[in-house]
Amino acid sequence: MTVYTRHQTPPAAADPPGPAGLWMPWYTGLGELCVPCYKPCSLCLNGQAPKQVQIVLAGVTNGTCSDCGDINGTYTLDWVGIISGTCSWKYIPPNAPCGFSPYYFWVVEGPSPIIYLDFWFRDSIDLIHTWRSQHSQSAKPNCMTLDNHELRWWQNTPPNYWTGSVSGGCSSASGSSTCFVTAL
Repeated sequence: MTVYTRHQTPPAAADPPGPAGLWMPWYTGLGELCVPCYKPCSLCLNGQAPKQVQIVLAGVTNGTCSDCGDINGTYTLDWVGIISGTCSWKYIPPNAPCGFSPYYFWVVEGPSPIIYLDFWFRDSIDLIHTWRSQHSQSAKPNCMTLDNHELRWWQNTPPNYWTGSVSGGCSSASGSSTCFVTAL
């Protein structure tokens, strides 16, 4: 029997993967029923967002903290919900290097007509590190099919934080780090 994930459709001649030999688009193929297999997010195409996203982060280097490289890796973030109109996923690392905790992925409405996909965290000296991609509201991102979608380092400048050059914490400056997101 061929097993399909919830993002695949079987070829017409394929044996269906569901229990009792039935093809069920809400069957994940992992023995788990998924009704529905998405979460509601009006900022995503068709109003659908995955239950989890995977973030792959690389290239974060030391600033005043000597463990910054430990944040580089692959993380699975779980759906939190819609908070103030922002579709939110979150991961809390068990042993956060340099005070990194928690990690967030957001689909957030920017100034009209912009929608942002953001991954961000704060480090031990409260610097916010953000990677972002920008989309038009008329061409909403298909959050269900994100596959190694690149988020580029974004110079975040909230009041009383940083102005682009990192003088402490960790370094994630443009060109030195990469961030990719995949819908699970």
